[in-house]
Amino acid sequence: MNERSGGLVGGGPQKLTDIARQKTIDIRHLMIDIFSYFCIGLGLVFWFWGTWPLLGDRSVLFKLHSLSVADTLGSMLMIVGLLLKIPREWPLLVLALIALSIWNTVLGYVLAYCSTGGRDA
Repeated sequence: MNERSGGLVGGGPQKLTDIARQKTIDIRHLMIDIFSYFCIGLGLVFWFWGTWPLLGDRSVLFKLHSLSVADTLGSMLMIVGLLLKIPREWPLLVLALIALSIWNTVLGYVLAYCSTGGRDA
């Protein structure tokens, strides 16, 4: 028999299984890339959204609060997007996520403490 046995070119059903598996892997990578870019793009939107209230007439503390929350959320979304793109760097990126969340909380307490002049609120 030649290579065209059974109407399949070269390799038969095993070859078709390998091609289907490769297409599944390609689709999976495509979906991960799309979600990764979505997270990074949404993070940029949060960055600009947090910067916009700086132009308003509200108090300085309101402006700082909105800026710090939006920047932290935007940065976290960008790190999640990077985590999807380069999963081999997960320890460093998870450490960055934890540091960002702690930093935002501590900064909020420091601003609140400083705004009250050191008195208990």
